Amino acid sequence: MWRRSVSAWSGLRDRWFLPLWIPVLGLGAAAIADYDDARWMAREGLDVLAGGGIVHPDRWGWAPVPHDFVPTSPGWDVVLGMAWHLGREPGLLIATAATLAACLWVVALAARALGAGDTAIIAALLTGFVVMGSFLNPRASVVAVALLLLQFLLVRRSNSTVRIALSGFLCAYAGIWIHGSWTALALAAAVGNVWLIHGDRQADRNSRRTRALVGAIAPPLGALAGPLGTDAWTNAARVAEQCRSVITEWSTPWALGGADLALWLALLAATAALLWFAAQERSLQLRQLLALLALGAVIAGAVAARFMLIGGFLALPVLASALSRGLPWDRIRRCLGERGHERYWRNIATLLLILAIPTDIAAVAMHAYGPDPAILSLPGHCRLFASDKLSKPISLYRPDVQTWVDGRQDYWGRIRMQQMQGYLLVTRPSSLLPAGTSCVLLERNPAPPLANRLQASPDWRLVAQSPGLTVWARRA
Repeated sequence: MWRRSVSAWSGLRDRWFLPLWIPVLGLGAAAIADYDDARWMAREGLDVLAGGGIVHPDRWGWAPVPHDFVPTSPGWDVVLGMAWHLGREPGLLIATAATLAACLWVVALAARALGAGDTAIIAALLTGFVVMGSFLNPRASVVAVALLLLQFLLVRRSNSTVRIALSGFLCAYAGIWIHGSWTALALAAAVGNVWLIHGDRQADRNSRRTRALVGAIAPPLGALAGPLGTDAWTNAARVAEQCRSVITEWSTPWALGGADLALWLALLAATAALLWFAAQERSLQLRQLLALLALGAVIAGAVAARFMLIGGFLALPVLASALSRGLPWDRIRRCLGERGHERYWRNIATLLLILAIPTDIAAVAMHAYGPDPAILSLPGHCRLFASDKLSKPISLYRPDVQTWVDGRQDYWGRIRMQQMQGYLLVTRPSSLLPAGTSCVLLERNPAPPLANRLQASPDWRLVAQSPGLTVWARRA
């Protein structure tokens, strides 16, 4: 009886092992990361749902720059806007957690297609979160890369030309709505489709040529059918130019230094090792393709750190496959005994899952479900000066307050970001603040030099403060 109960428990655990782990990881990452760009994106999505255009003049700023705002992720903005409309902060948390869990499930499907076991998949996902924690969070670019991976899985399973065309076109069309990076990912999808189809030696040569041609054309056509058409490529180049060296993900690892440089070097070594592992197969397979694309993306990370996310994400299924099939498990079992068997590590992973569930509950309980009290204390209908980071949630929480900059660095541009830093650090001798500013929001720890100048100025007064922020208003 006891052995039968243990056997029944083991079977139930094995069946639900991966389906339980993935939502736990998705919810934990969404609750802990608290992706602050989601607030202004949700406001943009609400404006679009209310009938506003996708490309439009600035709606929130009191000193707009002389060109329209072109969103890089209009579809993701609408998803976040709907989540906010339906459930406010909990709605945002649920939407981002569910989306990230879906992306992780795509990784799991790809890893299973490469022959990885569930324990190895969880080990790979946990490694990804530990190594890429600052990048692997609920953002549109993660969804975009997951769509690329899904597209490869669909094409790999398709023997029909029509299915290949639909898979390539629809994934690219959805991807370009989710994130503008599909201007490049569509080309990666086209090359990858040709690779996978030519690796199918069961089909005759003419059939492979036809399907490869369709697989190469469908993704770029899907990206062209998106909301910006051919302007998507022009906008992608403009975003890269305006954001380079201004925000972290568009900076080089050498400029960031420290942990980011170490991360790039670690990913470079890891993806090179995974490519060597994948190259042991002679035929053109999904494992080789993902390893090659992952290494290429990590190399591109030398120019902009954001490409490290793409490389690391695409490497996860190959890592799971390497853990399952690439290690000399017979030798490991002889050396480690019981600890060399998969059931030993599955028991450890089950224990970690049991510990992760209350950790998720605590993270959800401590999640920020509203703005800092200082934001609510801003004077009504004021013209705000604050850093781009502090201004990100203003348009959602305080739509009556107009901002000088916010999280749309690609819209404001490099010059405006440099001017913002100049005002915060008091390195602009011409004026203390932009002309027309009526309120200021600053961090308390560490407080920028501007705070001391405001305190000494007879024209400004402290009107509110919280543990993290201070609010200043111009004297009447």
